[in-house]
Amino acid sequence: FSVVPSAIGGRPDKITGQTLVLHDITAEKQRRQRLEVLDRVLRHNLRNRLSVVISHAEALETANEEQVRNHAGKIRSHSSDLVSLSDKVREIDDVVARPLSLSTVDVGTVVEGVCHDLATGHHDCEVVSDVPTETEIRTDKMVFTEVLRNAAESYLSRADAGETLNIHVRESDSDWVDISIGAGRTRISGSDRRAIGRGTETQLDHGQTLDLWLVSWGVDTI
Repeated sequence: FSVVPSAIGGRPDKITGQTLVLHDITAEKQRRQRLEVLDRVLRHNLRNRLSVVISHAEALETANEEQVRNHAGKIRSHSSDLVSLSDKVREIDDVVARPLSLSTVDVGTVVEGVCHDLATGHHDCEVVSDVPTETEIRTDKMVFTEVLRNAAESYLSRADAGETLNIHVRESDSDWVDISIGAGRTRISGSDRRAIGRGTETQLDHGQTLDLWLVSWGVDTI
């Protein structure tokens, strides 16, 4: 909260009290944090990947036929990564910058849809879910879905071929629903965890992708 004090008194030289007006600045702090993280990620990735693209483009001038195919493949790969990064930034804005729309959401239906999409896009990994029947929560369905999807994607992007991703849902005794996601021996890196926990990225501690940032900001939103 930001605090704005105001003096109470009949005359300037005689103050009988004071009022304090509290303004909730949570949304503003979250917006500022998003801008700082996205600015750093975009600058870092644009500089590094475009440097690679330029290097391979310059090498094309003196390359033979086989080398041309190799350089062209590298240019295509790094360019595609930049497009994916741009799409993720736009997705983050769509998820966390929009007004909330709360409703009663069936958790099983959302988990089933996410698992289907993940299994379709990751044929080398198995996706398994365990959800009690008729488990409902009151939340923003779109934000909840994208938080779940990106949390799962962050594991699958690090998992070895043949790993199994597990999404386990459990209803607690305190009207909470606990959702755990894991994939065998796959772990989130220490630098990712430190960056998310600190709320900002540094040269040493920065996320490998924006998936976990979307998860963190989405959870804060709902």
